[in-house]
Amino acid sequence: VYVTNFKAWAEEWYWRYRKDKQNNENLFCSITGIDSDNERNRYTIVGNAKTGKIAKAKRRTNEKHNGKIGIGVAYARYCGVEIPVERKPIPLQTLKNGDCFTTACSKVDGIYIGKDSQTNSHVWRNISNGISVFNLSNGNTLVYKN
Repeated sequence: VYVTNFKAWAEEWYWRYRKDKQNNENLFCSITGIDSDNERNRYTIVGNAKTGKIAKAKRRTNEKHNGKIGIGVAYARYCGVEIPVERKPIPLQTLKNGDCFTTACSKVDGIYIGKDSQTNSHVWRNISNGISVFNLSNGNTLVYKN
């Protein structure tokens, strides 16, 4: 599962937690710092005091702690939601020969072939739906590298 803005996704889950907490007094969250090997790790735990069910989130190395993101990720896990990966689109022209990608606008899968110097176009092969068709695009077409 992919998103283009992980912070916005996590904050949306944070607000869901806040709303659900108003209706369920057993929901709780805790932000804990644990020191190990001279490194301080921050964990955010969301749980239900009545059922004992918990889920946690840990900040990534070298990432500044953000309580809203931690609570959002932990609550999404608590609810059984798969945590997405942030993926930003890049211009087609930045790919190398053989790179696989998905177009950002139409979600077509392709393989980058290279640049045609005569037409100044970028050549790629459409591999969606088992069909193999060659396409020409300008280099600014946005894609997600796979």
